[in-house]
Amino acid sequence: MDTQAKTFATVLPWICVVGGLTHALFLGLFLWAGVMPLALANVASVLVYLAAFGLARRGKTELVTFLVGTEIVAHAVVATLVIGWASGFGTYIVLTLPVLVVSGLRSRVVKIGGVLLLAALYLGLDWRYSGRQAAVPVAQFVVLSLHYFNAVGVMAILTFLAALYAYVINETQGALREMAGSDPLTGLRNRRAMEDLIHHAEARLQRAAQPLSFVMCDLDRFKAINDAFGHATGDAVLQMVSRTMARSLRAADAIARWGGEEFLVMLAGTDQDEALLIAERMRAEVEQQSVVSASGTPVHVTMSVGVATVRAQETAERAIARADAAQYQGKGGGGNRVVLESAGRAA
Repeated sequence: MDTQAKTFATVLPWICVVGGLTHALFLGLFLWAGVMPLALANVASVLVYLAAFGLARRGKTELVTFLVGTEIVAHAVVATLVIGWASGFGTYIVLTLPVLVVSGLRSRVVKIGGVLLLAALYLGLDWRYSGRQAAVPVAQFVVLSLHYFNAVGVMAILTFLAALYAYVINETQGALREMAGSDPLTGLRNRRAMEDLIHHAEARLQRAAQPLSFVMCDLDRFKAINDAFGHATGDAVLQMVSRTMARSLRAADAIARWGGEEFLVMLAGTDQDEALLIAERMRAEVEQQSVVSASGTPVHVTMSVGVATVRAQETAERAIARADAAQYQGKGGGGNRVVLESAGRAA
């Protein structure tokens, strides 16, 4: 299902709710006007929208589109035949045009044909019944009241549906942007999203003259875990590490999967001493965790961690490179340690 179809499927239950409530109001209006045939017709219409709502919640988009479209057109035609064109019920046929265009129907031929057919029906009713006497005599005041009620009703429904559709589209686009910026395995930011975040944070914090630190983490002997227990266990290890590290961070911090088994943490407003404490906390908590392989064997993992703070007149990219170099130094020293780049020592 494409994005447009998904958006329409999300909006469709609300269309059913609005339609049901609108016809409940019509029921009251027709009872007030004493037009019992149309009052009974609106009871049937409310039942149709209740059924359509249930079908929409079950994903029966095309069936619901057919039911709702048929009900609107039939209601407009019947009301026009009974109390005349001047009542304004024919306007609801026009209301179906944009709904049909954005519907989840896959066939363009069906959409174009439906639009042409509905347009022809509206114009035909206007030509045939405009200015003619209604089948059921209704006071002119009632007809005029219905006319303006329908005019306002169509405008309100169109405005509501347009606003709802725009809201759903914005939410969908936001979800797609989030997916594009997320690592599918761990749920963390991916490298591209992190680079964008670093760019904005670097500019903001430099203006505020606040420190900015980076922590580069690389899992020790991760290839050996994959070779010994399989990639499924390796993936479980990456997910466990991601969750553990994320729990160790503050709300203002950011973490991303930087590479295969590499993770980058950005610590905004954090100097090197505090960054060292956070890095050591993450390393220690990861060391204490484990996952169970398919064979039932507990699998532990450690990581080497490098820490660097952005220096005056230095780019964040350069500080990340220094953190990466410090991490390699820690790995060369046996792993499972935190190394502060500026001091060249293990924490």
